[in-house]
Amino acid sequence: MREAVADMRGKADAAIINLSSMTGHRLLPGTPGPYAASKHALRIITDGLRAELAAEKLPIKVALISPGLVDTPWHRQPGGMISQKGAFPYEPLQPADVVEAVRYILAAPAHVQVGDIQLRSTSQPF
Repeated sequence: MREAVADMRGKADAAIINLSSMTGHRLLPGTPGPYAASKHALRIITDGLRAELAAEKLPIKVALISPGLVDTPWHRQPGGMISQKGAFPYEPLQPADVVEAVRYILAAPAHVQVGDIQLRSTSQPF
């Protein structure tokens, strides 16, 4: 992020979008603690950078997208959450859902800062 900020200084329209996980907000049973800790740390680092850039009056937007399970090849490989029947009892998100969140952040007016988007399927209650 430091290098991205250096490249974006002086630009009128810039954004840093970090991709995290719902695990950065709440821990589900079976989730490895170090994974959850890394996602929570990314959330705090993103908040900190946003505050630093606002203090410097730099017009760089800083956002975090925290999706639930996304249907990707990684999750479909043997042992992945989607490949295990019943391992994740909710409909997963599609990659296009995350893309729409990115578009939303980038399409926001220049004076609007989208801080964090949490995404999960409508069938997932938490």
